Order: sequence, then C-alpha cells, then structure tokens
Amino acid sequence: VPYGKKTYRLDEDYSFTYAVPDGQITIIVNAGFIFDGASVPRWLWSISGILPDGLIRAAALVHDQLYQWKGRVPPKNCFVFLNGRQLITALKYNRKACDKIFMHLMREAGMGKTNRWRAYWAVRLFGWWAWRDDK
Repeated sequence: VPYGKKTYRLDEDYSFTYAVPDGQITIIVNAGFIFDGASVPRWLWSISGILPDGLIRAAALVHDQLYQWKGRVPPKNCFVFLNGRQLITALKYNRKACDKIFMHLMREAGMGKTNRWRAYWAVRLFGWWAWRDDK
C-alpha cells in the first residue's frame, strides 16, 4: 500500500520460493516492510518502458529487502525455509546474487525479456550506490 510520496508499506507477508542445488528456498518478507518500488527515474519511464510499480513491484520489494540487509537475510527479520524446514542461521548473498534473484522474480511476474534485462543491468551498474556501507 502507498506509505509516503515515493514509498510503499507491505501490508501482508510476501513469500517467494526458488530452486537451489539441495532443493528449494522460501523467503518470507514480513508485513510492515517499507520500500520504494523500482528506483527508476521518471524521465526514464517512457524511454525504458519500466515503471516503478506494476509487474516489477514484487521483484523490487524482495530486492530492496536484500539490499537493505546487504544480502544477509536474518531469520528474525525474514523467515527462511529450505525444503519446508526453517533455517536458524542467516543466509548471506553477495550483491550479484541479490540482483539475480531480482531477475528471476521479474521473469516470474511476466515482465518482458527486454525490460527485465534493462532493469537487471541498471541494478548491476548502479546498485552499488544503494549497497554501499556508508549509506
């Protein structure tokens, strides 16, 4: 739900599942998480075809959660399951892995290949700004 001028608040828990070599991992982002959707500058909307909400919103939600925690998904903030069993230790992703999850979620949402790649490369090229430690 809209939370501020440029932010959203997750109203219900959101979960996503993806395959790993040992099975599958499910991560649940808790209700109450505040995020800004896809950080696409307004002047790029018509050029790129990528809007800050719509098909990209769920992928942006998860990507923002992963970036906020610098790739570390602590169980107290986000429930993590491997093959249906809750993990006690936190998962740790590097920035590239977080960006690949973003790409995966955009594909699952039905976002077109061209826009998916544009959004992916935008976070690969400029995501360091949000990832940096001095933020």
